[in-house]
Amino acid sequence: MVEEFSLDDGPVEAPPGVMDGKTICEPLTEVPDPARLVFEKWSCCFAQEVRQLVLDGAPPGNIFGADLSSDLMDMGHKLFLDEDKLGVRFIQSDILDKQSTLRVEFKGLYDVIHASNFFHVWPWAKTIQVAKDALDLLSDKPGSVILGTQVGTRRAKNVNFPHINRSAFFHTTETWKRLWGVAANETGSRLDVQVTEDYFPDQDIHGWPEELEFIRLRFIIRRT
Repeated sequence: MVEEFSLDDGPVEAPPGVMDGKTICEPLTEVPDPARLVFEKWSCCFAQEVRQLVLDGAPPGNIFGADLSSDLMDMGHKLFLDEDKLGVRFIQSDILDKQSTLRVEFKGLYDVIHASNFFHVWPWAKTIQVAKDALDLLSDKPGSVILGTQVGTRRAKNVNFPHINRSAFFHTTETWKRLWGVAANETGSRLDVQVTEDYFPDQDIHGWPEELEFIRLRFIIRRT
């Protein structure tokens, strides 16, 4: 449970603009033997990582993008002028819906799941469920990976966002590893979790309160 992480007393109020849905995607820099992998990009926004893989020679038929809304995926086609030639399948789907196309049709299919700015939008318990859902979609082959980047914090805390009437749990490297330990135990998975922290420039750019102590977490969760 969240109490075991010695959180700060009480949630921190976040200013408007911290969680307005802006996606800051990071490039996928290492994909071993992409011609033999099935790649899924969650919360794909304009799907520039998907297009980079195709440009680098990965077969479009092995690459998928998914988002809750089709609007940004459609805008990606308009931006890159490639709707008739990209060859990648985009899936409008809700990962939390067990009856959704993503959950039903692609169970255990993906060798690589790239999920940036995705896992940090829920409270602790919900994030565990999303992590288990991710493992349900990931191939059971050793070496299959979930990787990406997200907002973290120096001290784990639950943050309230009153302007959108929700809260989210922001992780440290320690709590992130613990979360995947819980997900692994509850799904019978064996995982190697690697996570590093980096400076988060958006805090200075937007003038967010220093007490939020935001950082950027970069992670690779690998089946062993």
